[in-house]
Amino acid sequence: MPRSRAPRPGDIASSCATWRRPTAMPASTWPCANRDPWPSTASSAPVARNWPAQWSGAARITAGEVLVHGRPAAIRDPAQALRRYRIGYVSEDRKGEGLILSHPVVTNIAMTIWRRIASALGLVGGKAEAAAVAPYVEQLAIRISSLSQLAGTLSGGNQQKVSIAKWLAAATDILIVDEPTVGIDIKTKVELHELLGALSRQGVAILLISSDMAEMITLADRIIVLHGFAIAGEVANDHRYDTTSTAIMEQIHRVDAASGNGSADGFPS
Repeated sequence: MPRSRAPRPGDIASSCATWRRPTAMPASTWPCANRDPWPSTASSAPVARNWPAQWSGAARITAGEVLVHGRPAAIRDPAQALRRYRIGYVSEDRKGEGLILSHPVVTNIAMTIWRRIASALGLVGGKAEAAAVAPYVEQLAIRISSLSQLAGTLSGGNQQKVSIAKWLAAATDILIVDEPTVGIDIKTKVELHELLGALSRQGVAILLISSDMAEMITLADRIIVLHGFAIAGEVANDHRYDTTSTAIMEQIHRVDAASGNGSADGFPS
């Protein structure tokens, strides 16, 4: 959907309202965060732990609606989420959902842009794929022997870079990033943090879901705590670990005490 002007800090990219709670999903309290400018902001949203999949079209929404740029978005599947609404989703399960491990790097990145680079007959040539993918491999410093290297042979950090690269190639406006640095080395973690910051400064709306408190406080402009499939509160982030982490835990304990749970399920101890 075209935008009439460039995004500004504080603009709402997407919101959701009154999603039905799945009966099999237990209530939990956990924080999520987003990056300005042009943040994705959830509002009055009963959500489950699999809500990123619903927002990106990978799971069905049984009630309520998602708004993109203030307009209702009927997202049926991930293909429509990407093509019509420019939404991408970096899954926390990069091996099972984020990549096709038995396919080469070039295919894993190019799959989101096949329609764009296909010939008039609808065919995608190897040269077209390589030309489209190579800049993102260089930009993200993905360490590979060649574009034909299988994704399954890469390190965890490089696999995550490939998973992100396919959404960069697709020029997404809204990027949901779920646990982006779990199981990767410190150097690559720093690189990914820098990349997410750069994308945010370029105007991409990034919704970060992380169980890493330090990561969240480092990256986020806003931190939202969810409980029982609804927003329980928002924590101001001054990017100081001591004050912000304390505020997050106070919010979580306050909600849990009110609900009688007595513990912050879904959040790291």
